[in-house]
This record gives sequence, structure tokens and C-alpha cells, in this order.
Amino acid sequence: MGSRVCEATNTEAIDESVFISSNSINWDAHRIGWVIAGSMAILTTIISFFNVVMHARYYHRPSQQRQIIRIILMPVVYAIISFFSYRFFRSYTYYSLVETVYEAFAIAAFLFLLVQYIGETPASQRAILAQSPKRSVPFPFCCWRYRPSKPYFLHTIKWLVVQYCIFRPLISIVAIICHSRGVLCPTQYSIHFAQAYLEAFDFITFSLALYGLIGFYNVTRVQLKGKSPLAKFLTIKGIVFLHFIRGFYFQF
Repeated sequence: MGSRVCEATNTEAIDESVFISSNSINWDAHRIGWVIAGSMAILTTIISFFNVVMHARYYHRPSQQRQIIRIILMPVVYAIISFFSYRFFRSYTYYSLVETVYEAFAIAAFLFLLVQYIGETPASQRAILAQSPKRSVPFPFCCWRYRPSKPYFLHTIKWLVVQYCIFRPLISIVAIICHSRGVLCPTQYSIHFAQAYLEAFDFITFSLALYGLIGFYNVTRVQLKGKSPLAKFLTIKGIVFLHFIRGFYFQF
């Protein structure tokens, strides 16, 4: 792998110099992007901060609002990292670790929020799940059946999601090490470089987390009615999906 050359590495002559020089404002397309990305990051931070303050002011359901605040901060992290990825694009691999860690953290917070919605205590959660009949595992393992009333169900769901919180940061750390050694090649999917293998492993771990969330929603959709769990889920997944598309698009 080390004997290969990453031909698609970004070598564009776009500098990362200051926006305002001693003579004038350096106003070109690249720096206009700085302004747009920075403005959106500031706007996102203000809106999210306002929501956090309102939840903190009316902190009547701590177990639920704690998770909601963690989810609300997700757009802030994404907006700030997106700005830095545009401003200092050559170093994105390094500080993207913060983004990936919080992405996994927010997905886990979403699951725990759903669990709190069905019951604020372990006893009430078990009582709700005990009412669920035996059913088939979601596609593509429909031939298998399980009982949500059994203790293993909730433990399995939690571990399917939590494993992403463990492996996603590790993937980023390995990517940083590979990048420092020149074997990552993030702009080229090739079996000769680490990027293809890391992306494949990331896809597997993320799919398992997504599968766990879908499985839990299928069992508790009646109890979650009125909580708009699908809208919240699509919002989180929309951010993650658009981020993935952005990265995939700019690699080419």
C-alpha cells in the first residue's frame, strides 16, 4: 500500500491566507465561501444556543431534556467544523475527529431520548416492552423472530447503537494515523489505500446503529405517538447524510 501514489491528492493552488490584508480585502470566490460558511456557523450557533437556554430555563423533565440539549448541539458542531474544513481544507482529516465523535454521541442520545419517552424509569420501560408481542426481526432478517418483552431486547438495541460511539472515533483516529503516514488518500477509493477500508467499516458500524434504532421504533411506535420521533430521526439522519454527500462530492 505504501508503494502506491495517491494521484488524487488536492494540490490546488488555493492559499489559506488572511481575508483582509493591509491594503484591501481579498475578495474572490474562495473567500466568499469563507464568509458564507462563517455566517452560517454563527447563525446556527445563535439559534441552537437560544434553544438550549430555553430548555435550561424550563428544565422540567431532566432525563429527556438532557438528551434533547445534546442533540440540539449537533448542528453547532457540524457548522463550526464545516467552516474550518472550508477555511483550512488541507487539515480537515485532523480536526474532523471532533465532528465524528459528536455524531456518534448524538445518535446515542437520540436512542436514550426514545427510551425516556416510553418510560422514565427502568421499571416503567420494562412494563411497556412487556406488552409487545413476539414479532419478526426487521428486514432483511425477517425469518427470525424475537420477544421485545425479554431483557435481551433493550440491551441488544443499546449495544447496536453504542458500538458506533466506540468504533466511529477509532476509525477517525486510524484515519489520522494513516494520513500522517501518507497511506490514507481520502480523495481516492482504492484497495491500495486505507480510505476504502475505513469507509467500508464505517458503513457497517453505522448500519448496525441504524438497524438498532429502526428495530426499537418498530416496537414502540404506538407509545412514541405524539413525540414526533420520525421527524427527529430524519433531522439527525439528514444532517449526517448531507455531510456524507458533501464529503463524497468534494472528493471528486
